[in-house]
Amino acid sequence: MPKLFDTQTGEVFVGEHLVLRKNLTRQAVVNMGFVFYREFNMKTGWVHSATGPHLMAGRLANLALGFKDENLESVSFAFADKSITNVEDLHKLQDQVLIQELGVPDRKNEGYITYDFQWGGISSGLDPRGGSCDITIRWR
Repeated sequence: MPKLFDTQTGEVFVGEHLVLRKNLTRQAVVNMGFVFYREFNMKTGWVHSATGPHLMAGRLANLALGFKDENLESVSFAFADKSITNVEDLHKLQDQVLIQELGVPDRKNEGYITYDFQWGGISSGLDPRGGSCDITIRWR
């Protein structure tokens, strides 16, 4: 399975050639070939831009890139596996992918696992009320 992350630098690998990292500008991300199909301007300096599907860890995924004042500060994604119709099963898959790549999580509680790094963190979360789950990368 292709790697998702460089845990030393916090880089996120999308497809075979795209690399997301902290503070990339929105324009730099567009220049890499990302096409955004929806944007949510929070009117706080934060803009979340949706893109996908993209190949990640051998699976299709939809991404939400969080830009603060035009600089990339977070990436969230969820696998777009049409064969999995139950959000709890999708969350289990996401957790398995992270555990396979990153090992035992630093923290685990009901619905969340978290990995802490010097540069930030990676988490997998489940929102059963909202019917969604995702993997989120946040940089400090």
